[in-house]
Amino acid sequence: MSAEEAALDVARNWAEVEKLARRGVRAADVVQTIASPHLLEALTDVARSVVSKDLVPTVAGPMPHAAPADLPATRRAGAAAAYFPACINRIFGRDNTKPASPALPEVFVALSERAGKPLWIPDDVTGLCCSTPWSSKGYKRGQTWISEQISDALWRWSDGGKLPVVVDAASCTLGLKDDILEHLDDERKDRLKRISIVDSIAWCKDLRPSLSIRKTIPKILVHPTCSTTHLGLSETLLEIAGALADSAEIPLGTTCCGTAGDRGLLHPELVHSATRDTVVQIQSSGDDTCFISANRTCELGMRLTTGKVYESFIYALEEATRLA
Repeated sequence: MSAEEAALDVARNWAEVEKLARRGVRAADVVQTIASPHLLEALTDVARSVVSKDLVPTVAGPMPHAAPADLPATRRAGAAAAYFPACINRIFGRDNTKPASPALPEVFVALSERAGKPLWIPDDVTGLCCSTPWSSKGYKRGQTWISEQISDALWRWSDGGKLPVVVDAASCTLGLKDDILEHLDDERKDRLKRISIVDSIAWCKDLRPSLSIRKTIPKILVHPTCSTTHLGLSETLLEIAGALADSAEIPLGTTCCGTAGDRGLLHPELVHSATRDTVVQIQSSGDDTCFISANRTCELGMRLTTGKVYESFIYALEEATRLA
């Protein structure tokens, strides 16, 4: 079987791949809890030497919890938008220093409900993806197949473009808005252009007037990802952070973190090199600093290279506006 055929097979069986990946993350979490991340790193290094350093990810630091297998229950009736939880957030949960629950989808649903704009998670999101795992490696057949599947799903979920679709990871938003277009036929392209795909940053900006900030954070450091920059949402993310903290800033010299989808997990030296100009500033921040971003793999990369816990800004916004 060629690499192209294998990639297509993975796309067609993404629901099972997703499930296996989540089990793998859960097993890694158990190992590091019983022993240490160093044992986990040693085990993956052996696997990488036997299989391939381009296929088996390394574990160069603490692994996060696995995401829960079940997504929160929601209703279509009365929903302000359909919500597509990105597969990276259906696989990777919170940092291992944080409680495993609630995970991001549950927090996002609760936050939107609080603001009077409830989200609906369709029953068939499992097994669907923005196509980035294939586009980043140049697997055209796999990308075309998954692009067609997600395009058809977005059309169904949006009721033919009537309902916006919200996405909780910036790179996935960008993938759905731009990357899949070249792999669609004309009918699907036309449909996609009629669907409003909204990133979580833009969605939360619209939620803000309906939310009351009940407690603030002393300081927030923001990591804007490449995708938030392409989407024009980096300043919006900083604005949200500014509403939550006494001080919010983007570290001087911040650029791409080098994670590049899964590349940073396969080659952590990319992340270390890309963040060398900002790591000292980040590591010197006090214990009262909160570190936020808007893409799970970038958050994992920043955690790896800085030792600081980076999480979606949605957690900070939900906590700051929580009633009790």
